[in-house]
Amino acid sequence: MATDFTANICGGVRWRTNPGGIIELEGLGIPLLDPASAKFQNLARTWKNFGEYLGAAADKSGIPRSWALAFATVETGFLSADYQKQAEAVSGAGAVGVMQLMPQYFSKYSRAELLDPSVNIPVGVGFIKKLCASSACPWRCELPYLGSVYNAGSGSNCVQCSPGKNAFNFFEDADYSMQLVSYNNSALTYLKLGEAAWPWMLGGAIVAGAGAAAWLWL
Repeated sequence: MATDFTANICGGVRWRTNPGGIIELEGLGIPLLDPASAKFQNLARTWKNFGEYLGAAADKSGIPRSWALAFATVETGFLSADYQKQAEAVSGAGAVGVMQLMPQYFSKYSRAELLDPSVNIPVGVGFIKKLCASSACPWRCELPYLGSVYNAGSGSNCVQCSPGKNAFNFFEDADYSMQLVSYNNSALTYLKLGEAAWPWMLGGAIVAGAGAAAWLWL
């Protein structure tokens, strides 16, 4: 297991990424979703809907598949019961597609192209990779930071701090980064077990908590 917690530049909760990709929060443990919860079902449906694109884009970009699935689920997972609605999601701010990209910051592509999951998802995952590679600000390629910057939507490479706004003290919508951590940890469980194990998980064989996380490190 990793021994050091990341120094949070915003002074909020610190974290560490353990073997297997599980993210642990200092003093708060390992956030995981109950497999019977609506949020976990949103994650599983998002993979069922777009796993082909998410997996290929993550592999090409060299980022974990669990990250790609987590971002997609945070952004549009609530629409996952309807493939078309999730694929063609448009927010009030104008963000489009599965991973909710702002067209003005991806001008290489038309709005129609960004509403196509086969384009939208690789572009979104590529943006995450670009943020990882940035040396503009004193932060590393770690999921809580990435959540804050991705949520800003503008392509800014810097984490903005907002003391008291959430556990991490990040300036972002609600608890975006905390949701991302929970979805990442749960995505690792889901992707490792595979689609065939989904009914078994719902039956209670895997439950939210340290037991599930420990199993992932084997």
